[in-house]
Amino acid sequence: MNEVFLEHRHSHSHDEIEEMNATFEVRTVSDHLSILFSSALEKIDAVSRETEKFLSHLGIQEKAFRILLSMREALTNAILHGNQGNPQKLVHYRVHVEEGDLVIEVKDEGTGFDWKRHMKRKPGARAESGRGLFIMQRFASDVRFNDRGNHLVLRFK
Repeated sequence: MNEVFLEHRHSHSHDEIEEMNATFEVRTVSDHLSILFSSALEKIDAVSRETEKFLSHLGIQEKAFRILLSMREALTNAILHGNQGNPQKLVHYRVHVEEGDLVIEVKDEGTGFDWKRHMKRKPGARAESGRGLFIMQRFASDVRFNDRGNHLVLRFK
């Protein structure tokens, strides 16, 4: 899988950390949307709004529900599980069209997880968490992770 995200790590001053907590950078080109944001659940609504605008621009609003629901699950997992809710860590989000499919990529700065084991599990009827991967598998045409488990690619036909 080609990495499209930049890796960076160095020590940060207190002011830099405060600035990172407020990170929300949007780049839109005709065929892709990229957003870099700090790990905070309240950022998901803003990402969703930008994604809705992008889907409208592409003329594929009819698929919006399953795309946006899957996107929200992926971002929630990246923030809570990947980055452990640490607002100093960033989430890299990208939506683009590839070979006629809509592709969403989500990368966090966490250590990853054993996605192979989790992909096989089906959440219990009364489970209060653990449904994210199941929902993504249900609505996306393809769900893939890098080996480490911190870079997710969702494909929608």
